[in-house]
Amino acid sequence: MEPKLYDKNKYLSEIITWLKDGLKIPLDEIKFHEDAWAGGGNFGSCVEFFSRGLEIGNQVYMEFEETAFLPKELNIKVLDMGEGQERAAWFCSGASTSYESVFPTVLKKLYKETKVNPDHDLLKKFLPYSSYLNIDETKNREKVWEDISGKIDISQSKLKQEILPLSAIYSIAEHTRALLFAINDGMLPSNVGGGYNLRVIFRRAYGFILEQKWDVDLSEIIKEHAKYLKPQYSELLENVSWISDILDIEKKRFYEVNQKNQALLDRIIIKGINTQKLIELYDSFGINPEAVRSQAQKIGKDVEVPQDFYIQVAKRHENKEAKTQTKNIF
Repeated sequence: MEPKLYDKNKYLSEIITWLKDGLKIPLDEIKFHEDAWAGGGNFGSCVEFFSRGLEIGNQVYMEFEETAFLPKELNIKVLDMGEGQERAAWFCSGASTSYESVFPTVLKKLYKETKVNPDHDLLKKFLPYSSYLNIDETKNREKVWEDISGKIDISQSKLKQEILPLSAIYSIAEHTRALLFAINDGMLPSNVGGGYNLRVIFRRAYGFILEQKWDVDLSEIIKEHAKYLKPQYSELLENVSWISDILDIEKKRFYEVNQKNQALLDRIIIKGINTQKLIELYDSFGINPEAVRSQAQKIGKDVEVPQDFYIQVAKRHENKEAKTQTKNIF
């Protein structure tokens, strides 16, 4: 929008109206926090709005360009809205996590097939501390698990026994929906670029199934997503058959690679495996760390899989792509 027509007060007033009249949040329960945000060489002030501990959304007023000297006013200013449908749905439903609000039918199916029954009373105690387990913010996750278990008066082993299967179920629900949308839009799992990200999240979702020894068909989970989303995205259900076929092919490739490399894997495990070797096995041969750990246990060996394993794999590919792009440019 042209600078002379840009009106931050109007935009803020409109979001307040939405929070108050649309979501029915009393004004005295809305907290506003002013900050700044930068991205893509531009920046501006930012207003975030919270209620009952949840950030409902934010408005970023992109007005300036970063330069080597003083900021330069943009010729076209932008309102960058940070408010998805899911946060509002979560807030209004009052559910413990956003997953219950966003994936109600999918979670019902997953709970039934895995025979996992969430302890909602434990979740209410655990969730306020769950952010301390973010892999980007802690190096000693075991110590954090110990601290949390002490705060909510439950043994660490019991806490993990209850929470980790739920974490796996939530990840499967999220990953399968991402696969559904991405493949429907024309992306295919591969070893290159965005396609590689799809392959990673497919294998991660399938890795949880193997690790927990669940009888879950990811194609059926995909179909459940498509049925639930039909009122808003009818094309997903129309295309779900061939999307399932693609995932079945990906699953078959996954199994074929693992079988071919079984003998190689045994030899490597006996010699000893570190994180770098785990990444190489996954990246070069498609052997996921859960399979390595499971096979190691069969021959009496222990393999430690880092919590941020898949992040390390993704970063490795980001570095590869950056080097490739640099070579192509010069």
